[in-house]
Amino acid sequence: MKSIKVTKDRFVFYLISKSFATFLWENAGEMCPTIYALYEDDSDGAIECYDDIVQHDGQFGLEVCSAKDLISELRTTNAN
Repeated sequence: MKSIKVTKDRFVFYLISKSFATFLWENAGEMCPTIYALYEDDSDGAIECYDDIVQHDGQFGLEVCSAKDLISELRTTNAN
């Protein structure tokens, strides 16, 4: 299984399982990162309630960054 997904909008997500998304939602409280539902058409949507997790049968992800930001950071790091 791949651990990273880049969407058509060039956002980078770290893929997590449905069970881990549920665990985060139930246990992380206010420190819970935004969990995203990732769709087959390469779009994404923020999970807003527990039922969103239960009803989504696709992939879940945590946003890492945009590809543009990642490339910029790599260029800065390599320039030093």
